[in-house]
Amino acid sequence: MTNSYILPLEGNNAQLEPDAFNSTRDISNLDNQLSKVGKLQNYNFAYLGTGPIITQHFEDGVFYYSGTTRIACQWRIPTLSANHKSINITLKGNGTSGNALFTLSNASSSNTKNFVFNSSKYDQGSITLASVSAEYSLLTLTVSGVIQLDYLSVEYLPLTSPLAEAKVSAIYMNGFFYPFGDSTFLSNQPLSSAIGQQMINNLRILQRRPRVLFCASGLDLPSATSPTFGAIKPQKGLTINDLFALNTNFIVWKNYNRLSSIYKLVMYVENLTEYDFVFKVFNQEITITSGSIPQWVEYDLRVIFNDNNSENYLSMPLIEFKPKPQSIFTNASPVLSISFWGW
Repeated sequence: MTNSYILPLEGNNAQLEPDAFNSTRDISNLDNQLSKVGKLQNYNFAYLGTGPIITQHFEDGVFYYSGTTRIACQWRIPTLSANHKSINITLKGNGTSGNALFTLSNASSSNTKNFVFNSSKYDQGSITLASVSAEYSLLTLTVSGVIQLDYLSVEYLPLTSPLAEAKVSAIYMNGFFYPFGDSTFLSNQPLSSAIGQQMINNLRILQRRPRVLFCASGLDLPSATSPTFGAIKPQKGLTINDLFALNTNFIVWKNYNRLSSIYKLVMYVENLTEYDFVFKVFNQEITITSGSIPQWVEYDLRVIFNDNNSENYLSMPLIEFKPKPQSIFTNASPVLSISFWGW
């Protein structure tokens, strides 16, 4: 049995018309309407959460390096399913025997893609893992030689049609997605309660799939002199303004009441100062204590918007700082990498 899907904008054959009916059937399947339901659910499984997950633009030559191998950036990204194993990377940069080596790892599986720069260019490449079994993957960027990066983008690649003919672990929750076969909804074929349960299960799995809202890394590179831009001083930690940028990436919903949302905040932090770094994400107060060694920390945030039914637009400040850290961390914060996704 083939578990195919159709693209929603692929002509009239992809359009679902729930009001189409046939008076001679107890359950209508006119123009394969029911078949389209299964195919569109397969499509959602293949595409939901894919696309760009990391986009960073390095201004004024701040990403410039000349030297031996060094880890410059790292990101944690959520897993979409056990079958979503590939990412695509787009770079713009310049260099002389410059190398940008990306390593993607998840549990015991890892793979790499190296980009070589001897001139100014755009370049693209992909990484595919042999297996995915952990809730999130680690992506690191290691540089060497003489290299200057201006821009990078990382995106999850969707699954191709047909889908694998087996249930697929969702990874991020204790459950499986069951693809629909092309013959599941044939004309006049009885619909069993098991099919209905399968559809409801799949919707619940898709509802909780992570969607990346914000993902960025600082630059662990030494101060240098760029031949194009002069003296530069990369920030190992993200700046206060970088964190405030989270607010612009936050979604505002209109006319929804008591919308319960779950968010995951993952950060790589280091605080070698004598001061605590304190800020709020929604109602969660987060403290990166003085003397914190480099480590990954994560928080699950549960939020109910518009709890009192008083606003038409749902919005909430994502990041709030106490006055003290703003005056101390004028250039960079103890947050070396941050990922924020919701479902």
